[in-house]
Amino acid sequence: MHEIMAVTGHQSLKEVERYTKEAQRRRLASTAMAKLVPARPKSERILSPLEKSRDNSEEKGE
Repeated sequence: MHEIMAVTGHQSLKEVERYTKEAQRRRLASTAMAKLVPARPKSERILSPLEKSRDNSEEKGE
């Protein structure tokens, strides 16, 4: 956690814990939805907000 604090500038472990829990929750939700929704071609899928932001970033070359 101290490494994350060094990179992000968080001042306390509590801040980092809150950030990492949120990031983990989003990752788990995305994984769960992928298991619940049958695989479809990208053109037919309804993307979650997280997937949309990733998609937009990839299109922009970020």
